[in-house]
Amino acid sequence: MPPPVQEGEVVWARMTGYPWWPAVISPASAPPHMGMWKVGVGRRNRYHCTFLAWNKETAWIEGIRVRRFRRIDGGEGRRKEYIVMQGDLKQSHTQA
Repeated sequence: MPPPVQEGEVVWARMTGYPWWPAVISPASAPPHMGMWKVGVGRRNRYHCTFLAWNKETAWIEGIRVRRFRRIDGGEGRRKEYIVMQGDLKQSHTQA
């Protein structure tokens, strides 16, 4: 099992209804968890993510929907699940 992600790390994060998106694990800037980047215990961890090239949107994402971003994931050889085909999202995803 890989070690858990840490604050400041670039990850893939997925919100329901959206594709996997590059994000950074970051401290929350609003209550009730202001200043925290991780809440929960064990398998019920949630991470505060700031999505890249997405108007600095943030969200608390379940641990099972956060994956480490690897160097090869950013290029043309990335896994199929990390490729966005929708025209309106494709450009932002590539910029991220």
